[in-house]
Amino acid sequence: MTYTHDEGFALPMESGLVLLGGGHLQPLGIGNQFVTEEYNPSNHTFKSYGCMDRKRCWVQGLEMDSGRVVISGNWYEGDGIELYERKINAMPLKDVRQQRSMPFLFRTAKDDAIIFSSFSERAQQYDTIWIDHLKGAPTTEPLFEKWQPLSLGHEHRSMDSFIGDEAKGIYTYLMAVEDTLTHQAAIMKLANGQFSLLKTETPVPRVSQGDTICWFSQVIADRQAGRAYLLGYGKQEKRLYILYIMYQDANVPLALGYTEPIPDMGYTTPVLTAEGNLVIAGGVQVPVNNFEPKATVVLLPVGDKVDAAGNHGIGGKWRWWLYALLAVFGVFIGYKGLKHFHHGSNSSHNGSDFKAQLENTVTGVDDKLMARIDELMEREQLFLNPELKVGDVAAILGVNSRYVSDSINASRDCSFAQFMNRLRVEYAQRLMQQSPEKKLLEVWVTSGFANESTFFRAFKSITGITPKEWINNISTT
Repeated sequence: MTYTHDEGFALPMESGLVLLGGGHLQPLGIGNQFVTEEYNPSNHTFKSYGCMDRKRCWVQGLEMDSGRVVISGNWYEGDGIELYERKINAMPLKDVRQQRSMPFLFRTAKDDAIIFSSFSERAQQYDTIWIDHLKGAPTTEPLFEKWQPLSLGHEHRSMDSFIGDEAKGIYTYLMAVEDTLTHQAAIMKLANGQFSLLKTETPVPRVSQGDTICWFSQVIADRQAGRAYLLGYGKQEKRLYILYIMYQDANVPLALGYTEPIPDMGYTTPVLTAEGNLVIAGGVQVPVNNFEPKATVVLLPVGDKVDAAGNHGIGGKWRWWLYALLAVFGVFIGYKGLKHFHHGSNSSHNGSDFKAQLENTVTGVDDKLMARIDELMEREQLFLNPELKVGDVAAILGVNSRYVSDSINASRDCSFAQFMNRLRVEYAQRLMQQSPEKKLLEVWVTSGFANESTFFRAFKSITGITPKEWINNISTT
């Protein structure tokens, strides 16, 4: 390249060129720079084209029309919206309501776009997310009070998430969001500037293979196949997880695939190939450490292994609507070229064994599921949340809500709500025994009950006496 663009932006253009801009002035994340240039893939040449209006890194670009590019975002410097045209340097367009680093830029009409981010130019998380518009005044979005954009930590290319029809003026995108309290992930749809949550048959899983999934990518849409992908990594074992999003269905099915552990996998934006596969090249250490770049190349043959009808190479029909099904996919790993191809051959995931495992999971209660529920409650104490729902627990465990309910009913002979109240009563008893001076108001609020009447009713139903009687009994023993 003519210049370095570490933590700048790389924007593929309709012309076939790639616009590169900004980045750090020096290694180790020091300083910002003005410079822009174009890369021509046809002859692998780089050509400088002047500079932006201000020094920028952790910046994003969005192509509008006629080669015009909207640029916004910055790191430790002032932000603002500017417009880049190939024949002239970028010109300032308007100020922003919030200073941002690595913002999201989405086109909402032929001549309009929106810009927003969860983080300031110094990576401080905003309590309120303001949305800047190329046309019109800044606005807020009610959904962002609960759901915030998934923090990527690397470049976001909105056209990779595009599922609309530009010729018809339909500008629709998918993006990953996260509940600010529970950290439950979900998929949000942005259609011509209007936000909504995608209705999915099952929640986005948070746990698989006994490990926590950390979702890290933007949503990558394969419009030809009619599905999209979200990537994550295992917090402990460094497996790579692939969430399949069949977005064309009214009630969107989800499926989950995973690889064997990949210790040297990099953390960066995935790329969709012409064959419909996913590639991750380079990136940094996970959890994020940008002082440890990786040279690994990972190819996920999702386009080759699953066809549009739902046929999967591991064996038989894959019924996407069934539940978030786990399946092993192949993965290329290499430092200089591709060393070897590994395809999952564990007997529990191929042939008749795979089919038997599927049928057992669907028709019966998983013997181990109740133990996982008990362990989760003991470790995370989720029952202390008065708004906890069976779907929340199912999402964390990566299973269908019905399996959680069935397991509790079969193992504890009660409903999910009754089981939660049992745990809350036990917690309240420990509080009252350890701190008898606590007022009952503090006890039931701390124990996860929504109100006083529910607390008293559940306590007497489970123990046979009222809380006050229980306190009197322990004080006389």
